[in-house]
Amino acid sequence: MLLPDLLIKNAKQLPDKAAVVFKDEKISFRDLDKKSAQVAARLNRLEIGPGCRVAIISESTLDSVIYFWGILKAGAESVDIPATAGREMISTALQECKPFAVVVSNQQFINLTSQGSLAGFPDLVFISDKPASDANTTSLGTHTLADICKTESIENKPLDIDENAVAVIIYTSGSTGQPKGVMLSHKNLISNVVAANEYMNLTSSDSILVSVPLYFIHGRMQLITHMNIGGTVYFSNGFQFPSEVLKELAQYKVSGFSGVPYFFTTLLRRSKLSSTYLPDLKYLLVTGGAFSLKEQAELVAAQPNAKLYMAYGQTEASPRITFSEHSSDTNKDGFCGKPLPGVRIEILDKNGTQVPSGQKGEIVVTGPNVMRGYVSGDEVSDGIIDSKGRLHTGDLGFVDAQGQLYLVGRLSQMIKSAGERIFPKEIERVINDIQGVAESVVMGIAHEMLGEEIVACIVQEPGAKQSELDIRASCLKHLSFVRTPHKIKFIDTLPRTTTGKIDHQALRRLFDADCEK
Repeated sequence: MLLPDLLIKNAKQLPDKAAVVFKDEKISFRDLDKKSAQVAARLNRLEIGPGCRVAIISESTLDSVIYFWGILKAGAESVDIPATAGREMISTALQECKPFAVVVSNQQFINLTSQGSLAGFPDLVFISDKPASDANTTSLGTHTLADICKTESIENKPLDIDENAVAVIIYTSGSTGQPKGVMLSHKNLISNVVAANEYMNLTSSDSILVSVPLYFIHGRMQLITHMNIGGTVYFSNGFQFPSEVLKELAQYKVSGFSGVPYFFTTLLRRSKLSSTYLPDLKYLLVTGGAFSLKEQAELVAAQPNAKLYMAYGQTEASPRITFSEHSSDTNKDGFCGKPLPGVRIEILDKNGTQVPSGQKGEIVVTGPNVMRGYVSGDEVSDGIIDSKGRLHTGDLGFVDAQGQLYLVGRLSQMIKSAGERIFPKEIERVINDIQGVAESVVMGIAHEMLGEEIVACIVQEPGAKQSELDIRASCLKHLSFVRTPHKIKFIDTLPRTTTGKIDHQALRRLFDADCEK
């Protein structure tokens, strides 16, 4: 099965049902199928099909969704490049993936072309909303959706590709280094949404509010999941105003909401989530990072009628690896649940040997969800994919006797201090339980004698007046002296990437600035 088959199926079975809703715009499965087929026809007429790439550099819009499905129907590969990325990063990604065409918004078109030619920018341009004012005067070949839908025929031609063909390339947004282009096949993505739904049992009666951009795997996952079940996807106006997101949850009467831990923490702190009755909300899904036991308990108490699910994964795994449902019986620090059906987890030591249950090591994954590779082609030389085709996640964890995974931390974030291997999360859990602490991040900073010294950045709750000495004293009740932070910095808010994850490099710069004073 290929991804476009999901849309074609829903267009036949649920033609008039809303597939996607953007505030004042919506489109049915029938019309989405029709318009995306017209996009595919235009692409094919321009000799863009199997083996070709089309980059999408656009905020989440209805037009960009139509283009996405049209690209897939043409048999081409859709390349997601973050629209908020800098000009240099966009150029580097374009030069690497070499797309035949690019889909851009009006404003993005102006931004990327007004400063002169951008290396890697293709000659074929598809505008994802109203055409730019200078679009017809440029030498670039520009196309608009309005013209495509007015002039192109409607065909759903059988594609001469198999399920292992690359469907989507996601350029990951890391806080360090150049993002990687992760190549995911039709089989990768379909197998992952089907396996995940074996836990959740969603049907066409379900719907979701999406507050993350489509150029992240989280957004694409929700779009494809609901295309698989025939459910409606509602797009939020954004997460800048949490109270507005809460209003959207009530207004759209969605059955589900998914987000990174930051989203839920923000809703708990800066909206009336705990006092708002949402009778249609069936589940909440937390993914993309650690979510403390305290915050899990708060979220369950805030919306007791909604099931709380936790998912662990990464883009290279399409993205889900494990799934779990919150319960008092299994709710423990780092608990991630069991692997999805068809997915196998091994825990390996530094020599690549599998360790016994209960012992910590690197989490390594095998299954139909594991990516085809990176656009750069260095997944093997970088040790991400080994000779057995296994994905080395770079995460540390252990599996218990029941086959359930527990996450400990990142290999790259493990601290080596005074000869000991220390995992930041074990310290963060202690700090986050201290009264008056809202959230914290623990890191290792280079130290001449210790190798690395442990430092902590702490956000306090309003009105809290804990001092550095108070925090250290509380830590020493539960941690050894070696594991107690040597330096503590109180800050108003933790810096985050556009995905809502902690920006560790920005935090390190805070301590670097202190050293330079």
